[in-house]
Amino acid sequence: MLTIHGLSDKQLNMLPRCFLPLPRSAVRLGACLLLTLQAAGLCFAQKTPEQRIQEEHDYVSGLIRLGFPDYAKQVTDKIARIPGGRERVIGLEIKSLIYQKKYDEAKAVLGEMSLSSFESWQSALDAADAFYAVGRHKECQKLYDDFFGRYTSPGDDQEAFYKSVAYKYSQMLRFMMEDEKSLVAYGYALRAAPTPDEELQIWAEMAQLAMKLAMGSEGGKRGEFILKAKEYAEKVQWKDQGIWFGKTVVVIAQIALLEEGPEKAMEIIRDYRPILTQIHQQLEKLNDPEMMRLTPMAECRYLLGSIQMEAGMELVEKGQEKDGMLMLREAAQHLYNVFVRFPTTMWAPQAGRKAQDIFNYFDRHDIIYRVPQDLRLQDAMLVQVREARTLMLARDYESAVTRYEDILSVFANFSEGAIQIMGDLAQCYAEQGEEDFARSVSGFIIERYRKNRRYAEAAGNTILSLAKARDDAGDAPASAQLYEDYINSFTNHPKWITVVLIRANRIREQGDLDKALGYFMLVKPEHKGYDAALSGIAYIWGKKNEREKELATLSEFVKVSPPGYSRAYAEYRIADSLAKAGKPTEAVRIYRRVADWIRSQDDAKKEEPAVILRNKDLLEATLFNMAAACSQVKEPERVVKNFQLAAIKFFGEFVEKYPQSKMSPGALLRKGILEMVLEDSKGATKTFEALGRQYPDSEEARSMHFLRIEALMEMGMATEAKKSVMGMLDHPDAYSARQFVHVAGMMLEHKQNELAAKLYAQALQLASDPVADRSVIENSLFAMGKIYYADEKYSDVIESFKVLLEKYPLSGYTLEACFMLAHAYAEVGAKTEDKGARFDLFNEAIKTLNKVNKFTRDINSPMKDKADELKAKIAWESVKVYKLKIKGAETYNDMEGLERAREDLNAALFRLFVLTDVSKPGVKQYVEEAFPELMVIEIDARRWSDVMEYAERYKELFPAGKHVDRANAWIEEARKNGGASPEPRATDEVAVDGDDQEQE
Repeated sequence: MLTIHGLSDKQLNMLPRCFLPLPRSAVRLGACLLLTLQAAGLCFAQKTPEQRIQEEHDYVSGLIRLGFPDYAKQVTDKIARIPGGRERVIGLEIKSLIYQKKYDEAKAVLGEMSLSSFESWQSALDAADAFYAVGRHKECQKLYDDFFGRYTSPGDDQEAFYKSVAYKYSQMLRFMMEDEKSLVAYGYALRAAPTPDEELQIWAEMAQLAMKLAMGSEGGKRGEFILKAKEYAEKVQWKDQGIWFGKTVVVIAQIALLEEGPEKAMEIIRDYRPILTQIHQQLEKLNDPEMMRLTPMAECRYLLGSIQMEAGMELVEKGQEKDGMLMLREAAQHLYNVFVRFPTTMWAPQAGRKAQDIFNYFDRHDIIYRVPQDLRLQDAMLVQVREARTLMLARDYESAVTRYEDILSVFANFSEGAIQIMGDLAQCYAEQGEEDFARSVSGFIIERYRKNRRYAEAAGNTILSLAKARDDAGDAPASAQLYEDYINSFTNHPKWITVVLIRANRIREQGDLDKALGYFMLVKPEHKGYDAALSGIAYIWGKKNEREKELATLSEFVKVSPPGYSRAYAEYRIADSLAKAGKPTEAVRIYRRVADWIRSQDDAKKEEPAVILRNKDLLEATLFNMAAACSQVKEPERVVKNFQLAAIKFFGEFVEKYPQSKMSPGALLRKGILEMVLEDSKGATKTFEALGRQYPDSEEARSMHFLRIEALMEMGMATEAKKSVMGMLDHPDAYSARQFVHVAGMMLEHKQNELAAKLYAQALQLASDPVADRSVIENSLFAMGKIYYADEKYSDVIESFKVLLEKYPLSGYTLEACFMLAHAYAEVGAKTEDKGARFDLFNEAIKTLNKVNKFTRDINSPMKDKADELKAKIAWESVKVYKLKIKGAETYNDMEGLERAREDLNAALFRLFVLTDVSKPGVKQYVEEAFPELMVIEIDARRWSDVMEYAERYKELFPAGKHVDRANAWIEEARKNGGASPEPRATDEVAVDGDDQEQE
């Protein structure tokens, strides 16, 4: 039998939802399934085992729905190798392409299908459903129409599937407003041997639909549909006295209304009322609120009340006020009873609205009337909302969705209640895994209400609630997108500043400094949290080693923030940045000011214990770093010794004041080194003895020799440090490989690259066991390659990384080494005159990138969670390779290679900018960088239509991007040139996303 979404199989003669117009928002957002998938649940649920989709099919469908087309393809490829498996999965492959918006590719695969068997059509209709889901109704209709054109009736063992798709198609057509075609689709369902109950349901729905068409038509067309409605209703009348019978009573009354007038319609309803009452009482005995939604009494009384309301108004207009008022009172009674007695039916909201209209009319004309209880328009909504929310809290999301859609079909107006309902609806969709529908609803809330002064705050709160709910559910991507939508759309919302700062800090903690910086920079001087934003911005500039920007930001923070700990800490950070930037004298001055402020607070003795402890920690760090800054002063020469003596004094005082501090061993080490520099050997010996005695377990005491080198480097005494390092290289047997690696790391940190490379090379000579010494060998080879890369010694880069990847193909260094190695191959290739050798070098570059790509596809890869980001980075690195390939071809006048390299570059940029899904985390930065590169090519080729398309796409993807001004300029230039493309664009794919293969 036919089943209805949200009701069990035990509930007989079930009524489909009333066919109200689909909200324009859903159509505009390409989300017609917002309401339709629930209606599609009206399809025939019972299927033979042969017709059930295999477990693999379900698994792949889930992967596609969750947005993992790459993984889905791996499974479908395996299934396709099974005999007969290809026909079972081709529909899923097409569906995957459609959900990725690759419509042309999907149509191409469809075009290759023979569609010669019933099974192949099952796959084609899978594709049709996907087209419907993304709002491409023409493609959906064509496939269904072609199917029914070929199979006008089902064959043996095909009835269940045929009946299912025919009924589903009838519902699709109704929601596409193709009502006449829907009647035809119902006819196909009748040819598939429906059960008696199913047949009654189909005839009743056809009668309702024909009546709807009649009421929307005129003249002969109306008469034609009325005859059909009569015919269909008579199929049900007296063959059934259940719900479907009650529904056809309404149809008969509506026919009478059109043909004979309201009196006849009301007479029919009154005549049938005993039977309708009996049906209603039978439903009441079930004690099931869900079944009470289906009572025909509600619809009949609603129709009767509506007729009387219209007739009463007409009588009043004709001057027959007494009769008109009596008629209106009767109408109000019926409508009010629908509202009060049947609040869970979909007629209740409309009945409540009309009853309120009548009561308002009475009020305006000073007519006395009595209502048993207060009637407000929102009451009808609140009753249904309460039920829907109960279902949602009970995690019955499917039923809740149906309820919310019913409510919105009447109350989808500018109201706070409607916003909350849509928020709940989006939440239900998300919990069901229907992310596209959830995004459609949240997008509608944003678009409709973000500029509405009255309801923008409620809309913003709803989006925030959705974002938090997705975050609580562990759906980080959906949550992040909702927060981003809120931040971009509700800039005047009361919580906007707070949300921006919280999101910025969270993203910063997750390591995405660039994105966090963008959020912090949204906060302007006029905003309340400007000082907090400046603090975050300064932190990020510090992490990115942008010292000048960090200093400027911290200085701005000090200007705008009131006296207190935050400002003192900002000044401390300014001093720290100055010291790191090689300005220790200025740093000492600021450190002293911070220390004086903290001491003044301690003297006040008014702070809470927690504040006192916080101040103590800051003072401790300030005094240590002030001493360290004194030790770093190198000019003018006349004051250097004085600062060094001050540093010795400050370090000594620090150890006395903070003997338990973790920084005290370091203070003693630095004090001793300074004493050595000033040739105070007695004082240095005493200090080093104190270090060993007071802190014997400290790292400084255990590694005094190496840490002396480190301390010398930190104090800027590179010459003294290098002398100690050269002493190690002169006597390598006195040290271990790991000690050389340790010191090399110090040199590397202080940008002594050449010396670091020598130390790593010495470590490699001492490390003989590839297993026991793996960390030494790995670290040394990688560090050497990185040093050579920074120094642009690309041949040495190739040598180091080739050995590293041969010895340890999978390690923590693999990805970074591959990217640098690929670039090194390309750099050497660009400077190689021999064409064959140049070809080999660029081919090695691409092969190296493909190794990374294979690594991301490995299901056991530790980087699988960042596969999308890595693929985007691979694509961007391939762009760099092809640019160098062009450079090499130009240098050595290789015209053939130049043309091919340009094609490769164009294809790589097209793939990155146009085909990459920017919603994936970590991808946007590479897509944005590809934009200007691609535009240069398109402008040079004078493909103006592509220039406009790509520039508009950039503005859509990056509304606040750094290339927006250039995009606008390019759009204007394209318009001036007619926006026409003289030749088709090459879209050849490059090999970077596939297996290793030659590129020329």
